[in-house]
Amino acid sequence: NGNTGTSAVVSNELAQRYNCKNTNEATFPLKQGSRGWQVEIVQRICNYLLLPPYTHISTDGIWGSNTEVAVQQTLNKTQITESDFYGLITVYGNKI
Repeated sequence: NGNTGTSAVVSNELAQRYNCKNTNEATFPLKQGSRGWQVEIVQRICNYLLLPPYTHISTDGIWGSNTEVAVQQTLNKTQITESDFYGLITVYGNKI
């Protein structure tokens, strides 16, 4: 399937562009229990948006309870679809 190959290349380029520590590939929607570089980018975006009294979360690429709270507080979501993810990259990608 050519689309999968193209998608993998785009994903690899994004993971490299953002110098992600977690090189695993997550599946969408991203939600509690998800692991991968896409989660790491969402965590970075949440940290960019988090205001006191909330503290920054770990950017380890693992969607645990702290990521869950941060995503709810900053993005008002409990999961991130692929469309949401690329929208976030478009808006905040140059800020993280």
